[in-house]
Amino acid sequence: MEEPVAAPIGGSFRLHDPGMVLRDERHRGGRGRSASHAEARKAPLIGQEPTASVMPQPHVTREVQSALEPSGTIIAVEGISGSGKSTFLRALHRPDCSVVIPEAWERLRPPPSLEPRGRAELRRLELRLLNDERHRAREARASASAGSAVWLDTGFVGPVTYARSLSALSPKEWGIRTALLPRKERDLYLPDLTVYLDPPPTELLRRALLSKSHHNRSLVARHLAVGLVEREFWLGEFRRAFPSRFVRVRDRRSPASLARSARAWQELARAAGRSTDAESARFLHLLARPGLLPARFAGSGDNR
Repeated sequence: MEEPVAAPIGGSFRLHDPGMVLRDERHRGGRGRSASHAEARKAPLIGQEPTASVMPQPHVTREVQSALEPSGTIIAVEGISGSGKSTFLRALHRPDCSVVIPEAWERLRPPPSLEPRGRAELRRLELRLLNDERHRAREARASASAGSAVWLDTGFVGPVTYARSLSALSPKEWGIRTALLPRKERDLYLPDLTVYLDPPPTELLRRALLSKSHHNRSLVARHLAVGLVEREFWLGEFRRAFPSRFVRVRDRRSPASLARSARAWQELARAAGRSTDAESARFLHLLARPGLLPARFAGSGDNR
């Protein structure tokens, strides 16, 4: 027979709830009766399991909950069009141990045109993409909570950085004067690590021109120009704000061969830990600042 284990302090008796005192002065001649006496007769003996009613449930923050979850990671791969993000992730994808989430544009059906006609159509396009970014963010968090290594083909704020960069290059044609993100954005968050692919300019141009995408040359040129503005943000403001969550990859190797470095980047993401709510709020605030655009582009127009 197994020896009973003593219950924790507070588990050997039922705590009295002062709100349960029952009195009926009129029908019992002024003699009050407390429900605590009846409850006390039912109290468990030492060695018995305490009832659920005496086991308080502590409030668990998202940070504590993340620490208790399996050690999945969320890594965003950024870079100018032609930097090799998609090729790298195709080489990396292994269903048994990793999850790759394509960029929002590839997930929409039918895929929207990337050649909007005017700022109003650009805003509608970016808002539609942002809506799917929220779905991507929830999918990524669910997979990471299950212990998977999650890789993102661009992070969750691509529509914001693209629209603002395009507005800086041509404010009269593309200037979006209202915020794309609400002030209290609840679904988008900072990935655990951002890997920025930054090949040499000549290699970047060669890859962009040889790309099998269906974009015409003018759209490729626009993506390259916008990407240069975004690059200034990632290598400047973002890296200074989150140095432990950023890796710049300046490498001439093919995107497929870079997959060998994936394990090291996953270890960096684990070392940095799951991004916190405070970090995500600071990241989104950084995106909303008028100073998001580099100084050498800021003089080209008003993006507020």
